[in-house]
Amino acid sequence: MSEEFLTVKEAAKILKLGYPTVLGIIKRGKISFMRFGRAYRLRLEDLIAYGYKEGSGGELNKRYKKYY
Repeated sequence: MSEEFLTVKEAAKILKLGYPTVLGIIKRGKISFMRFGRAYRLRLEDLIAYGYKEGSGGELNKRYKKYY
């Protein structure tokens, strides 16, 4: 399994949330992230794990299982 890093914009699209909402989730520490310079990057696996905690992880897992 290779690690794929997503931008906040890509994560927002996957979670069907707005960019500012995802940024707020990151800043509150509810999802793991990495910083590359000033940019936030999220692993797809962490995004799916967050989705499970929030109740939509099964749907995310079905749509993005090709990355596993």
